[in-house]
Amino acid sequence: MKFDLRVIFLLPYIGTKTMLWVLITPKLCNFFSVKWTTNNTIR
Repeated sequence: MKFDLRVIFLLPYIGTKTMLWVLITPKLCNFFSVKWTTNNTIR
């Protein structure tokens, strides 16, 4: 039973973590690509 309870508690935690990564990663990629292009244009 303890193992089952741990899994039940861990699944939502892992799910929220993956959701945050999925939401944040593209924004970071866009931000860095924009900074990189702006630096190149300034040079």
